[in-house]
Amino acid sequence: MFFNYRKSPLGTSVREFMSCIVGWYRSVEEAEEEAEKLSGRLSGRLRVVDVENIDGYARVAMLDPDIVEVVRSSGSRYVLLVDWATLDVGG
Repeated sequence: MFFNYRKSPLGTSVREFMSCIVGWYRSVEEAEEEAEKLSGRLSGRLRVVDVENIDGYARVAMLDPDIVEVVRSSGSRYVLLVDWATLDVGG
């Protein structure tokens, strides 16, 4: 589980969201299949991220800078993330 923080105007740390890397996959179909299996079991939002895409790379690297190279060295390209936002209202 990874937590991201930011500073509030009062100087205290506030948790913005929690994220967890569920796994990494060679194909988007494999990742989406796993997401579908887990969708009813997890309360967070599941999403597939492509680490070859600059936005996906940045998102995954923000959680764990070393994981991008682990994913690439395994021959995989897609990462399945689950996010829990602290201010989620109505899903």
